[in-house]
Formats: sequence, C-alpha cells, structure tokens
Amino acid sequence: MDNSQLKLLQKPLPLKWRVRSAYPNKVNPTHVVLVGYIDSRQVQDLLDEVVGAANWQDEYFECKNKQFCRIGIKINDEWIWKGDSGAETSTEAGKGETSDAFKRAAVKWGINRTAYKVGEVKLLCKMYESRPYPVDDSGRFLKGEALYLECNRLAKTEDFEIEFDKSFDSMAQIAEAAKANKTSKRITKPKVIKP
Repeated sequence: MDNSQLKLLQKPLPLKWRVRSAYPNKVNPTHVVLVGYIDSRQVQDLLDEVVGAANWQDEYFECKNKQFCRIGIKINDEWIWKGDSGAETSTEAGKGETSDAFKRAAVKWGINRTAYKVGEVKLLCKMYESRPYPVDDSGRFLKGEALYLECNRLAKTEDFEIEFDKSFDSMAQIAEAAKANKTSKRITKPKVIKP
C-alpha cells in the first residue's frame, strides 16, 4: 500500500440523492433541498477494490452514548486506524447511527469527501400525499434516473471526477519520475573499489 493507492480512496463515487428539507417551509413549499450521499456498501466495495478485502477492517464501540466506528487499513504490515461517531437517522435509528459512523470514519480516509464539496441542490417541488417531491420545469415528478441526472447536472459532479482524474494523473507522473530517479541514481552510483 502506498500514497497513490490511498489517493484512489478519494475517487468520487456515484451519489444518491435525498430530500433534506422543504423551502421556504414544510407547509407550503416551492422547492426541495436535496443532498448527495453514498451508502455503506459503496464504501465497502471501494475499500475491497483499492486495498483488498483482507487489508481493511472495521470496529464499533460506544462512548458517551454515541456509536463510533474505526476503519483500519493495513499499510506496510501495520494497521492504521481512523474513526468517527455517527448520528441516528429518522428511519432505523440504531442501524442508521452505525452506518453513519462507518461512512464518517471512511471520510477520514478520503472516501466520499466529494459529497461535502458538492453541497446542496435545490429543485422545484409539488406536493403529493402531503409530502413535497422534486419536479422538473414542466411540473413532472423527478425520480429514479431522471432525478439522479438532474441533481448531478446541477451539482456539477462531473467537474469533481475530472479534477480527481487530473490530480491522480499528476500524482502518478510524480511517482513514476521518482522511481526513474531512484533507478538512475542506483545505476550511476560509483562503485568503491578497495585496494
């Protein structure tokens, strides 16, 4: 495991979108505010892909009535740990808190930092069964792939993917230059001949 491999953990993941709030109020909203998120399976898959399934582990514990998670990654035969606490969710409070702790611990490793950079997306909305739902400019409900594409367009998630690719390419070039430099130094290093 080296820095370029750890950098791969910062690869932007496809965001899912959920309504966080109604604007200007819940009673008579004109817009909904959506936030991007990932689920814990995406984190697990990325860790498996980048560091290997045998080279990471997670651990949970409670402290001051808060659920904590630590994620350990094996680097040069040593386990390095980073962790954070979670917050209860409105659905499945305990499970949500555990999942949130895991995802927050993952952020310490660079996973899903993009979601924090992306921020919020605001869309028009229409009430349906006493709840606000996002709609397009024509008033048609946005859901599934259409909602995903519209949120990503407004959040400009493609820009973050391009930025990551450029950053990773330049880091790979630096690593290659460093390897070449070490090799050339080894080759040109003068031999000391003892009499």
